[in-house]
Amino acid sequence: MRKILLVAATAFIGVSAYSQQDPQYSHYMFDRLSINPGYTGIDNKICITGIFREQWAGFEGQPQTFLLNVHGPVKLLRGGVGLSYFNDQLGFFKHNVARLSYSYHLPVGRGLLGMGLSAGIISSALNPTWVAIDPVASDGAIPDASVTQTTYDLGFGLYYKTDEMYVGLSSTHLSESDLNKLNVKKSRHYYLLAGYDFTINPQLKLRPSTRVESDGTSTQIDLNVNDLYL
Repeated sequence: MRKILLVAATAFIGVSAYSQQDPQYSHYMFDRLSINPGYTGIDNKICITGIFREQWAGFEGQPQTFLLNVHGPVKLLRGGVGLSYFNDQLGFFKHNVARLSYSYHLPVGRGLLGMGLSAGIISSALNPTWVAIDPVASDGAIPDASVTQTTYDLGFGLYYKTDEMYVGLSSTHLSESDLNKLNVKKSRHYYLLAGYDFTINPQLKLRPSTRVESDGTSTQIDLNVNDLYL
């Protein structure tokens, strides 16, 4: 029985530039649901994950991101259901995203394949409070009033796991919704997730993992190794 769970991030590498449209987390291995609905309930337990990230603490308008994932299996549906919510703030911009996800679980070989769909809403707002010598109202290119717009969002994912490994392929923002009032378009994102457990001894495992993210114009590759002490 697991008595102690010690997560030690021993390696982290970021490669290339990436889009700012989807939130980025250093501990991405704990956030699979929000980017791959195929993962929903596949661990056969109720899981709740919360992540908060703040940069440039103490500065007004600093980047802040909050994420909450809740999901679990539902035998009647032969799969799992889940809810993801995140709030992302940067300067005058605020983004809220809520998604419901469902995954159908199918036994394949030694593991389980999850085929998932997600649907939700995106609400973005701009609340400018300019401090300027010249009145911004005289420049039509600079918004001087609060603007809020809401649209729908769709996602799809495949997720396969065994006792030792997992791999997932998914895409978010399939609808590529256009928030024209804010001059923002949600680009379609593509994800590859993979991980493997190497058993060193009965009390210690090494768990390397990777995440590849691309919006078709830029790509980010993350690598990580966790120590798991049982």
